[in-house]
Amino acid sequence: MMISSARAAQDSFVRRTRTHPMALPEKMLRAFLPPRTIGTGLVVSTAVLEPACEIGGDAFDHCLTETTLHATVLDAMGHDLASGLTTAVALAACRNARRTGADLPDLVQCVDDALAHWLPDQFCTGVLAQLDLLSGTLRWSNCGHLTPLLIRDQRLLVDAMRGEPDPPRWGCPRCWPGGSGRRTRSR
Repeated sequence: MMISSARAAQDSFVRRTRTHPMALPEKMLRAFLPPRTIGTGLVVSTAVLEPACEIGGDAFDHCLTETTLHATVLDAMGHDLASGLTTAVALAACRNARRTGADLPDLVQCVDDALAHWLPDQFCTGVLAQLDLLSGTLRWSNCGHLTPLLIRDQRLLVDAMRGEPDPPRWGCPRCWPGGSGRRTRSR
């Protein structure tokens, strides 16, 4: 715990633990990421980005409230500074909406609006999920990302999370007849 807390304020820990140089897009996104693991007595959420020094526009977010685990996976087009900025804007929009009490469809719309306004030439895919800790209900929205995998009892349940064909990615209105790529499903 002492090393983790010192890592944010002392570069010597980072220099000793890094095995490869990190490019600006990766460094920028890493600064926005939450801890890899969060949890309570009811649920644990863990996320890792690999390869660690080449994340480009990839990011995750997760947080806990008294009743809900919120989880997000994002992947912006490319592996350059523009992709890192795209993911940073999507992450900030998602967090801002979540912290004001937005429901899942509103979270998706906030991300879509932010990308359309601030980075209209970029796009991002993502999966946003909310797990109700009391009922066990998982609500999720896939915005052009790969279909999530469901593993239960150490077995992959093939196509368990597949529904309708995936909509296009955020910020890509030419790919989506009628506008945004939002969709919410309950599982």
